[in-house]
Amino acid sequence: MLRSAGGWIWTGSDMDEDRRPLGELIGASSGQDDEAGQVATAAVIAMDRFLVSPRYELWPVRGAIDQAQQLPPGSTVPVACFAAQGLAPTIDLAVELAAAGHRPVPHVAARIVTDRAMLRDAVERFDAAGIEALFVIAGDVPEPFGPYASTVDLLRELVDLDGGSLRRSVGVAGYPEGHPHIEDDELWHALAAKQELGAAFMVTQMCFDAEAILTWISAARDRGIELPVHVGLPGSAERRHLVTIAGQTGVGASLRFLSGHTGLAARLFRPGGFSPRHLVDALRPHLGPPGGPAGFNIFTLNRIDRLARVLAD
Repeated sequence: MLRSAGGWIWTGSDMDEDRRPLGELIGASSGQDDEAGQVATAAVIAMDRFLVSPRYELWPVRGAIDQAQQLPPGSTVPVACFAAQGLAPTIDLAVELAAAGHRPVPHVAARIVTDRAMLRDAVERFDAAGIEALFVIAGDVPEPFGPYASTVDLLRELVDLDGGSLRRSVGVAGYPEGHPHIEDDELWHALAAKQELGAAFMVTQMCFDAEAILTWISAARDRGIELPVHVGLPGSAERRHLVTIAGQTGVGASLRFLSGHTGLAARLFRPGGFSPRHLVDALRPHLGPPGGPAGFNIFTLNRIDRLARVLAD
């Protein structure tokens, strides 16, 4: 396993010893006379290799598809879902990403699904677009809009719609630092139920503590939870950009997003923005072995270009 503190990347698909510094690869790829877009694309391709099997999560707001154009072809792109917007923007962006050749993973928040018909219509659009993966969360509205109060409720409905077993890859959330409103025992019980219903992978909620993440994964394995874990990696954004994009999702949603993650606002709002580099460096040596982290799910905050530059420094 390679140490990443010096910015090394694996250039072979099987993590061989052929490696170059991330910054050097970016410089060699871009050239002095390249336009800004070409330079940014080269940076993102280098970042893609550095992070190992990354997922680039986007928020369904104006300009999101432009950010996706900087990604390597066929990237896995989760698409967030906010109650203030409803499911439509998430579905629309996911369909657009699929048409562009990426592998979108639209989020479906159980508590904003009004009924079975709404869920069936969403699934039919995903199927028509060739979208093969979903990510199901409960959602952060106090009262459900319909009969689904939890992820487990919606998973059961999906299983029923699919004729008894899930016919697509469905991800669920994990909470390395716990949940502000749910006891740990209840979280573990729910996670076991999600695995039983056929969930295929987990993505951890945003966390800045590598030790907490690794301890939580170990605890999950001890409890018989075998789902692959994609570590939720905080992205990099400036204060002004974060405020702008938060406003596009609805003030309530953005405030709940920030308040639900310990220390997130303070870290993201530091001068110059937040860099996830230290967390990547701490976790990369643990990627690969059975039972360990499977890769990174990057909450890009729709600044893929900036994330690449920060990781290259």
